[in-house]
Amino acid sequence: MYEQLRDFHSFTGSDRTIRDYVSKRKKELKESMTEAALPLESILGTAQVDFGTAPFKYDLETIDLPYLVMSFPHSNSFYFQVFLSKNTECLLEGLQRMFQHMGRVPKTIRFDNLSPAVNKIFSKGERELTDTFERFVLLL
Repeated sequence: MYEQLRDFHSFTGSDRTIRDYVSKRKKELKESMTEAALPLESILGTAQVDFGTAPFKYDLETIDLPYLVMSFPHSNSFYFQVFLSKNTECLLEGLQRMFQHMGRVPKTIRFDNLSPAVNKIFSKGERELTDTFERFVLLL
């Protein structure tokens, strides 16, 4: 950093000046970040659902496959299903399997703007759900 300031910006100070400034600024930023942090709230019975991708071994080969995960932040547990795609059919099939395995449906499920479930996002967090997902929810 010192060399770039010296060479490109005609900085005439010392290397020590830069080191002291960076150290001081890091401490200030760290202090301000801890003051602004909010504790995470985990509510019992609340789940979060999202798709991800991870490497899996298949026939001695490693391939990236999508998976659907339902996590429970309160207990730090989760269920997941591996699929060949991140589409509506995989979302609904995965949710159905998870609900059957658990023997119940969580009270609240948060979806992170999954395109298989959400058509459009409006201001103030309102969402237009896909017809297929709405019909699925009505069956629960």
